[in-house]
Amino acid sequence: VAFITTFLLFFPVRTKFNLEYLWKGSIMGVLLFAANGTQTIGMITTTPGKSAFLTAIYCVLVPFIYWLVDGKKPDFYNITAGILCLYGIGLVSLNKNLTISVGDLYTLLCGLLYALHIVSVAKLSQSNDIRLLTVVQFGMTSLCSWICSFLWNEEFPSNVSFHMWLPILYLSLIATAGGFTLQNIGQKYTNP
Repeated sequence: VAFITTFLLFFPVRTKFNLEYLWKGSIMGVLLFAANGTQTIGMITTTPGKSAFLTAIYCVLVPFIYWLVDGKKPDFYNITAGILCLYGIGLVSLNKNLTISVGDLYTLLCGLLYALHIVSVAKLSQSNDIRLLTVVQFGMTSLCSWICSFLWNEEFPSNVSFHMWLPILYLSLIATAGGFTLQNIGQKYTNP
């Protein structure tokens, strides 16, 4: 739904499409798919509160990953935040045996993947139309989702009620098409 919506919304910019948009948007889409997927898997065995906290490590990871990609060193505040975040992860995730649950690990991986997604948008959109990259990103995310649903034999429920479509449409139109499109546009013009 997000792909079709942005495709129709940004249809006039389709004339700029070339292979560069395909590979750059595909990288962004695979990272977005992987981040969403690992977060969903993690939610099976962790709490929503822990998931929210652990996912938010992307905020701390972005400056360090961007440093690896672009050479811009993190500042004192980034380093301090990184140390505090590691301490917080320990407090939230480690149990009395000093181990971490599988769900928490998936959620930490999700945070890393979101950080990689943010850095990829920052780097790959520099000389391209972010609207077209976003359409390709959603197309690739959708393709990966369909492939995985067939691999895991997930069937679309035959008895979907009107009340079930409301959250699906909200997540597709507002959270995904709206939220990630605005995030991508904002990222093109600001420091990741």
